[in-house]
Amino acid sequence: MARCECGADFAPGMKFCPNCGKKKDEDSQRLEGGTIQDSVLVRSNVGQASVGNINIDMGAKSERMMICTACSNPISEKNEVLVCEEDDAKFCQRCELQFRRGIPRQQGEPVLCKKCYKESLKRKEEEQRKRKETEEAQRNVEEEARRKREVEERERQQIQEAQQQKSEKGSSPEPKDAGGWYTKGCIHYDAKEYDEAIKCFKEARIMMWHDTFSLHYQIPIYYMLACAYAQIKDYDNALPELTSWIQSTNNPKEIPHMMQQISDNKALTSFCKTKQFQDLINRAKAWEAGFTRRQ
Repeated sequence: MARCECGADFAPGMKFCPNCGKKKDEDSQRLEGGTIQDSVLVRSNVGQASVGNINIDMGAKSERMMICTACSNPISEKNEVLVCEEDDAKFCQRCELQFRRGIPRQQGEPVLCKKCYKESLKRKEEEQRKRKETEEAQRNVEEEARRKREVEERERQQIQEAQQQKSEKGSSPEPKDAGGWYTKGCIHYDAKEYDEAIKCFKEARIMMWHDTFSLHYQIPIYYMLACAYAQIKDYDNALPELTSWIQSTNNPKEIPHMMQQISDNKALTSFCKTKQFQDLINRAKAWEAGFTRRQ
């Protein structure tokens, strides 16, 4: 092994002195009969190498030199020995820079050997992947909640608009005659608001006997009131209204046409299948026969 003029030894393959930085030359002194022990790599005069102690015996002279067994670089103040905090493996700072690919260790970051460092990178990648999945799931939940809130807001607005329209209808002035109540009842009937339509038709039926408008509207009032009752399946109240409607005619020839009109009305389809409708048919035939006898 060669020795520099300053007294420091050149490790195998080194071209510059680790102490003074002077370039190795042919006149540098060489060690003779050196031995090696523990964590130090030293070459003998016959070219053999082994790992052992850091003591190098050179006859009367004895010096201490440490070499990293991982990279064969000498240990110095600029290249200190590091110990892995997980498996106690020893390596030097140059080794660390090499397997970390030049990325310096941050303050507070644990000292890790090459194996443990790669494992820590895998753990970090796995944690980062799980964190991204969690964030993505959280974003999906928030997006779904946002959409749900938008749907609920639209439904709330629609309900408010419907209530406002209904209140506007309710705030309109009440009719003063049978014709007005009948017209309002037809509006509710077309809007499928049958309970309101029944109330309006009842008001029209009450008022039709107190004004001249009644002679024109009394027949439709009975018929429409019966249809409104049939829509809510109240056939017991629909029957007397249809009975009054048929009895209101003075022409027996109109009775068959009136019964046919009842059968053809989709609103009265269910009513036509009931016992009340059969009773109405029998009454209508009796009224028609009575008109014929009187004539």
